[in-house]
Amino acid sequence: MDRHQFSALLLILCFDFLHAALRCPVPTARETNCPREWFYDVTLSCECCFRKSPSWTLRYELAERKCEQGGGTLIAVRTHEHQDFVEQHLNGTSIWLGLRRMTPGGPYIWQEDGRQLNESSFSNWDLQASGAEDCVEIQSNGKWTDVPCDLQTGFICSLDLEKECQSLASVCEWDDVSKACRLRSETEIGYTVAGEKETLPSGFRLPLELHNQSSSAYSQPFSNLYFEVHLHTNHHLQIKILPPDFDRYEVPVPLHFDQDDEADIDLNEIVHIVDESVGSAFQFSITRGGSKLMESVGPLIFEDQFLHFTTNLSSEGLFGLGESIHDTFRHRFREGQHRTTAMFSKDQAPYDGDVNTYGVHPFYLVRESGSQAHGVLFFNSNAMEYETSMSEGQPRLTLRSIGGIFDFHILMGPTMLDVHEQYMGLIGRPFLPPYWGLGFQISRWGYTNLTEVQEVVNATKEAGIPQDVQYVDIDYMDGKKIFTLDEENFGELPEYVTRMKEQGLHFVVILDPPLVIDFSDDYPPAKRGFEANVYLQWGNNSYIPEDQPPGLGNYVVGYMWPDNKTVWPDFFKNSTTPWWIQEVGLLHDLIPWDALWIDMNEPAVFGTNDDKPWNWPEDLPNWSLKCPETKYDFPPYKTAHTSDDAAATGTIAHKTICLSSVSIDDRQPQGSPNKTYRQYDVHSLYGWSQAEPTLMAARQATGNRSMVFSRSTYPGTGQYVGHWYGDNFSRWVDLRRSIILMFEFDMFGLPYGGSDICGFIYNTTADLCLRWQQAGSFYPFSRNHNIWDANPQDPARWENVTIATRNALTIRYRLLPYLYTLFYHAHTRGSPVIRSLITNFQADDNALDVDDQFMWGESLMVAPIVHEGSYYQRNVYFPTISNQETYEYWYDYSSGERIPEGSNITVDVPLTHIPVYLRAGSVLPGKEPALNTMLSRQNAFHLLVIPNSEGSATGNLFWDDGDSQDTISKGEFHYLTFRYEENNLKSTVIANASVVADEEMVLGLVEIYGYPEQPRNVTVDDGEILSFNHDDEKSILTIYSLFGAGYEQRKDDEHAKASDLTAVVSECASTAPSPGGKQEAQLPKKLGMAQEIPKLSEESFQHDVVKLESPTNPAGLHRKARCYYHGAHKNVHAAAHCGHITWVHHYHHHAHHGHHADSGT
Repeated sequence: MDRHQFSALLLILCFDFLHAALRCPVPTARETNCPREWFYDVTLSCECCFRKSPSWTLRYELAERKCEQGGGTLIAVRTHEHQDFVEQHLNGTSIWLGLRRMTPGGPYIWQEDGRQLNESSFSNWDLQASGAEDCVEIQSNGKWTDVPCDLQTGFICSLDLEKECQSLASVCEWDDVSKACRLRSETEIGYTVAGEKETLPSGFRLPLELHNQSSSAYSQPFSNLYFEVHLHTNHHLQIKILPPDFDRYEVPVPLHFDQDDEADIDLNEIVHIVDESVGSAFQFSITRGGSKLMESVGPLIFEDQFLHFTTNLSSEGLFGLGESIHDTFRHRFREGQHRTTAMFSKDQAPYDGDVNTYGVHPFYLVRESGSQAHGVLFFNSNAMEYETSMSEGQPRLTLRSIGGIFDFHILMGPTMLDVHEQYMGLIGRPFLPPYWGLGFQISRWGYTNLTEVQEVVNATKEAGIPQDVQYVDIDYMDGKKIFTLDEENFGELPEYVTRMKEQGLHFVVILDPPLVIDFSDDYPPAKRGFEANVYLQWGNNSYIPEDQPPGLGNYVVGYMWPDNKTVWPDFFKNSTTPWWIQEVGLLHDLIPWDALWIDMNEPAVFGTNDDKPWNWPEDLPNWSLKCPETKYDFPPYKTAHTSDDAAATGTIAHKTICLSSVSIDDRQPQGSPNKTYRQYDVHSLYGWSQAEPTLMAARQATGNRSMVFSRSTYPGTGQYVGHWYGDNFSRWVDLRRSIILMFEFDMFGLPYGGSDICGFIYNTTADLCLRWQQAGSFYPFSRNHNIWDANPQDPARWENVTIATRNALTIRYRLLPYLYTLFYHAHTRGSPVIRSLITNFQADDNALDVDDQFMWGESLMVAPIVHEGSYYQRNVYFPTISNQETYEYWYDYSSGERIPEGSNITVDVPLTHIPVYLRAGSVLPGKEPALNTMLSRQNAFHLLVIPNSEGSATGNLFWDDGDSQDTISKGEFHYLTFRYEENNLKSTVIANASVVADEEMVLGLVEIYGYPEQPRNVTVDDGEILSFNHDDEKSILTIYSLFGAGYEQRKDDEHAKASDLTAVVSECASTAPSPGGKQEAQLPKKLGMAQEIPKLSEESFQHDVVKLESPTNPAGLHRKARCYYHGAHKNVHAAAHCGHITWVHHYHHHAHHGHHADSGT
């Protein structure tokens, strides 16, 4: 077998035992030497690992590739010992033998070493074998027989560890004691210090030299390197390791360096070279106080196509690294266990195992043993993998890549929230979605016509389920070609979209990247793209396949959904953006959609290097995209990229475009040459490169804020798009994983995200869909979506699912102002929207591994049912809120029950109920819910007050028109803070401007949790006594009629009916938390990026909203009938008529910083 085919597994095995080699432990079981999912047999004399095929059968060539993909070969049987072993594992089936003729009628050749089978060799032939076929099968009875190579049968892969270790002798060695392949130490390979430090403006540079010029793992090593240190701020340290005087590829994604915070710490206190003397082995560490943020272990390897680096971790509290499947939020470490996962964008459904999926996020966060935290971005975009391991109690992380450089950005916290905000500041803070984008959404791949779409919308509305967005998948297209409309089945879609938008329903359409190769007037979008030369090209004309269709020049041609070959836009090209904006605009002229969904942008290509794509037309000769034999398409080291496709070729380009193709970046400064990037380097950036042009196109086409969400992402993509978590499965495990994905993608800078509710693939069940609808009602991006060959699953199809969905969404819609405010903080500060318990309560060790509960911001906790069989109960942990002597509580949103912090209790969860809890010390803004956000925005605001043990609570509210572009930069928004203390609820206006003329900011209801007894009275500023109700059982005080005549009576009948979600709604009480935060506002520099503006404290407005007079405190604190204005402006007109306190006080002046202060409290 070709030596390149052994790449991934062998060096992984070698690296796996690096750590053992450093500390010299002897493994207690030899099977620990085998990779995951392989097994060891103690009865055999060889140091071999084996892997049996799953249930599928393959023809010989594909079975051989499958074994090679894991670093092995089809099993060879060359002794009686091996024959006995194989017979034990046949289990009544046949398997391939790694033996075949290479030429018809020629000798049989063993595939593991290329040696010929001769007469003296061991064999077990069936005497009835004809001897005329080229491949050999071991029958279910153990006998060998020759069969056609295209026969479908099972297989066993084998790997001889010792032989393969010997193939890497320059960097690895076999240890006969531990029977392990070990990486040689840093005194034998790696790099040494080659000279003195050189001072740089922000740090220093240290020259390094290759220790052993003959040590090469997979490609040519670099003889010299620079180790560079750059201190950007007191919390941001950059480490670069790269070749000197060499134009080495670096990631072209712009980062945002904070230039305002002058770094004044001593680098010598945080960066340590173990031995700076010339010729000493190079090792380094990064420390903060007593914590080691990075500590190199073993040799550094830097080759042309292989990079390797290992660091000790300061604790086992490792989070992040994706996009891949994780069954726990915190990575688990076990002594002697090594887990390797790839990071490489791939069209792969997240089923099971350590597989790489749609995006790449090489960022991790460590909660240190002292409860501080730091984060690290490995800024690399080539195919990568990470490996977690533990030796003698020391957790370690290994990072590998097949290109680029080592570029580490270390963010020093010291809290997890600090790290999060620092990382958002570095990669770009998330975009602010439109308000309606936070509503519930329904989609399906498989609507056969418009009538089916209409039936779903009507059924949802009739069921009283709120809905803001309806989707159409590729079904709406003509022949699945983008920028087209199927006039036969969806011809009336444009009129329907227009009509439903008047009722508050928004529409989203899908776009895939490729266009069919019809450059005639029959398909104008592709023709205009051809004329603008926007498509991806081969890096060299010699790479163009012989079967390239005529007239396509050097364009890369593949296949995807349409029944024709396709080409892919190159979004690095300057000419692509205006072409894309034009085509998107023309599509909007055709269908007046509101937002875009970009899919398949890894980019996905069907059937690359296979005989034909899986969906290739049956009436056409077989064809597929074939990659040339280059070092880019067949790199010597194969990362742990995997595939769910049984017929996977094992090549890195499987299911995507050839990596020898190129992108042309002509967006360079005037006078500078264009840059050419190989897909080998920028493949995982395709989704990132498409994101900003698509958002620009959507906003230009709609004239509104719009939104885009993308399947493939990379650090920084969240400035422009959201992300749904791909083609999940209708399984309980996928429901549980969706919570972990929310944690991770908020950490990665994409808080607007969520999984397909009820699952995308397979038929869901009513029980699963019910609990998933409840959990999904609290995803930031809440959408039910599934595949064409599964049963429809929109929630109105089951009675109990309808009730449960309605109940959960009623809570969501009531608290959307709070969720919207969280997104404002994410956009302007980089604060997380969805948080794990350990993120909010970093000092609480008991919260560390709770990953089936999640929080909105600081104040609202959701504990959904996520395990099959636990339909009516679950355990809930209530984190410790305060480290002070005071004792704090959580409150049940529905019952008002007070639960002590630190409690771990079993709660009852009726079928149509979802446990939601409120954190003491919070004030959450809400709104009277309705069937969509257009209606609910016309309703009154609510405030939910949850006092802490000291009787105080804080919160805030951001409010704009919800759909216009650049409202923050234009100052067209309100920002208010709320404070409750000593029975007095006050609001303070930090920023105020006109929002929407017909949307008065009316406060209709206040609920105060934990209020022990009925007050004597409740008054407002002017002394008016308000109506209220005290629920003695729930200890909730509800204050009505803040605006006189009675909140319910003031709603006209039609509006009241529109917002009435049936009696089921009334089962749910209302409360939602909002983090008390700094009174800051921030402005965007460009799409998605924000900068801070000065505080407006000198012109803030305070207003007492409500005062309570209790029997035990007769003096009370009735509201003062005046408005505090801390500033020099005057002419205040308060609209306090009819006893209302409407948030429409008009101040006839212009506030500082360009904010028109035309409304206050």
